[in-house]
Amino acid sequence: MVEPDASAYLETALPHMRRLLGLQDRTPSSSTYGCFDRSFWHYRVLDFANGRQQEAALTLALAYHISHPLNPYFGKEKIKQWSLAALQFLATIQNGDGSFDEYYPHEHAFVTTAFAAFAGSEGLLLLNERPSCTVEMLTRCGKFLLRRDELEVVNQNLGAAAALYNIYLLTDDEQFRKGAYAKLGTSLERQSPEGWFYEYGGPDIGYLSVAVSYLAHFYRKTKDGQALASLKKAVTFLSHFIHPDGTAGGEYGSRNTSYLVPDGIEICAQIDPCASYLAREVRTSLARKGFSPSDLDNRYLCNMLYNYLQAYRMCNPIKEYKLPEPVFYKESGLLMEKSDQYHLVANLHKGGVFKVFCNNELVASDCGILGRLVDGTLVTSQWLGTSFTRKKSGQGVQYTVTGQLVKVPEQHMTPLKILVLRSSLLIGQKYVSDVVKQLLRKQLITKKNTVPIFFERQLTLNKGIHITDRLRGTGEFAILHLVTNASLIYIPSSRYFRISELATPLYLTDDLSNLFNTKRELVLERNITCGTWQSPQHNPPGAH
Repeated sequence: MVEPDASAYLETALPHMRRLLGLQDRTPSSSTYGCFDRSFWHYRVLDFANGRQQEAALTLALAYHISHPLNPYFGKEKIKQWSLAALQFLATIQNGDGSFDEYYPHEHAFVTTAFAAFAGSEGLLLLNERPSCTVEMLTRCGKFLLRRDELEVVNQNLGAAAALYNIYLLTDDEQFRKGAYAKLGTSLERQSPEGWFYEYGGPDIGYLSVAVSYLAHFYRKTKDGQALASLKKAVTFLSHFIHPDGTAGGEYGSRNTSYLVPDGIEICAQIDPCASYLAREVRTSLARKGFSPSDLDNRYLCNMLYNYLQAYRMCNPIKEYKLPEPVFYKESGLLMEKSDQYHLVANLHKGGVFKVFCNNELVASDCGILGRLVDGTLVTSQWLGTSFTRKKSGQGVQYTVTGQLVKVPEQHMTPLKILVLRSSLLIGQKYVSDVVKQLLRKQLITKKNTVPIFFERQLTLNKGIHITDRLRGTGEFAILHLVTNASLIYIPSSRYFRISELATPLYLTDDLSNLFNTKRELVLERNITCGTWQSPQHNPPGAH
């Protein structure tokens, strides 16, 4: 087998350097010199700068550092100076407690502080520079991170661990080394025996790759045995969720992300054969135009472009490895079924959403029930927390998922909401910020408001896949469908376009509202076999 060329990372990332540099204020005499938040320094439609966008400093440091014929930025002094300027600007927007803001002023965001501190410290270590004002800024970041943990979204806590260790390397201050190991310990306590880290109650493929990235950088510098053992479990789990068409993740994850951050995978590939397999798949996916920086908006280009350059820098020859057959991950509810006929991925704890691939192409994507009640409420079956059973029969293995439809949050900002939010944060500062963050998380992500409409989904697996959907309850729909692509909770790094979306229809069904409203019951049946897709057929309840 021909080894995929690691230069695919450069071919993927470097064309976007021009867009990235266009986001930065590169005028040395400007008061916002180094800022990457174009909405702040150029359009002037925001009154504060997003601290996370200064992570692009690391992208510039890597571009300056990597010698390759494809890289016209190597060794260019301006690139180095712009990287350092990005960190100097970051110091000017730091809050008094060492934190940064991302979405609103006085946010004091843990994630922004952790990730910006990691990128900034990594850039300084790479450039071998120690500007006193930047080191002092990172020291204040470290002291802020020492005081807090983030265990509901573990990738952020691992980012803090990696940042703290880097700050220790820059300052030789023992409190940061101890703090880094403390963050590692609390993070590993939140790793499932199945290998994934908790992300709002379950595993998410994209954010797991983020966690692997930070943990791998921590391991690379410390050679810590606990970190290594955790990484091996994580990449083994992760390796089962890159699809035959080169995509990864999606709506079956807890946070709906559909990307893989590659640099941690490449670090792990040096020490783990399963990670080596995964690195091969990621490189092959890039060559096939899988998820890449071209899919990102400007905000996440600043946050993620450097991962591709880091992946090139960390790459090594790939070892041959045959991936073991997937297992059923019962705790997470993630089911993978591979046969000669199809490749199925489903989440039985998330309403039974699934994807089916045949001949290395997506042939079916099902994100469950989505409807709008006559009172305007949007409801769905795609929500974490559903129950399931498994049994064998003469027809094959049958999985039955049961639950209630959940209200989809659709809150949007209004002038009044912005006024209340800004006023509260201005008065209460960081004391109100934590309350606001928890409230927003609850309203937009974790809160589960059910309606008295119950669903059941049966997946029967044999040579083909047979699906039966049942819906019953009290309520009246204005519209009702089974949908192919629907990311319904608020996750910033989700809902990017994938070319595979064009392979499936907009809706799996016509509007079913009249059928349900007549009897308050609905039964749909269909079959999926390799190369054959059958639209869901309505059967009257009790007809079979």
